[in-house]
Amino acid sequence: MDGPQDRVWGSKDHPTIREIEAYDHLRNLNIQKSMGPDEMNPRVLRESVEVVAEQLSMICDKSWQSGEDPGDWRKGNIAPIFTKGRKEDPGNY
Repeated sequence: MDGPQDRVWGSKDHPTIREIEAYDHLRNLNIQKSMGPDEMNPRVLRESVEVVAEQLSMICDKSWQSGEDPGDWRKGNIAPIFTKGRKEDPGNY
């Protein structure tokens, strides 16, 4: 059986990332946040939105069409954040 990473989307199935959607997401980036696994500063992405939005939408669209994604897209920096209660209880993170 194929895993989720092995699925190839049909032409009617795959979501479309339009340039305007990429533009909106990039314009709304919080520049106070730290860099992600791509090591791109959010301020750089936000300030270069006019240049980057079209290419980013094409990359996302081609990724959906081919059913493949860049390996870096699967990486993330995840850290538990304590909310309340006893620190020994994993449910409080």
